[in-house]
Amino acid sequence: MPNVKHNEQKAAMLISSGMLTDVKTLKQVGEYDESLFIDYVDTDWCLKAQVKGFELYVMPNIKMIHSIGVKSLKLLGHNLTVHPPLRRYYMMRNSLFMAKKEYVDSALATMFMFRTVLHHLLLILCDNHKGLNAKAFIKGLLDGSSNKIENNQLLSKRFKIKQKL
Repeated sequence: MPNVKHNEQKAAMLISSGMLTDVKTLKQVGEYDESLFIDYVDTDWCLKAQVKGFELYVMPNIKMIHSIGVKSLKLLGHNLTVHPPLRRYYMMRNSLFMAKKEYVDSALATMFMFRTVLHHLLLILCDNHKGLNAKAFIKGLLDGSSNKIENNQLLSKRFKIKQKL
């Protein structure tokens, strides 16, 4: 773009919905892990890139419209993003999948799991869909612990979800 200052800044992680990667880098790092389906896909790819010596950069002057979650709950002065239970299932399951990857540092894996468990418990306590959130948490915990990958359509029926992820 002409006359645009990018002022890129080094980043630890990027979201895939706003990420630009050239084909050469994609081939060197490898493709996204499709078994993760939705959550931690970008985190996984960023970690693989860093292990292979690549640096990640964000361009703060470039804006992107992107929504996260279906709503937000205010809790003790913090916003808690609310995702549908199916999405919460993937967050729990994939945080456990990530913990088992050889290139994921144990402190980072612990942080993924702690943050996800805490988020789930807060939603079980505060959101209207307590039962479905609890079910998503338990199913994600069990499937993540046993490395089970289930068909997305079967999961949608199990959680009776018609919302977007």
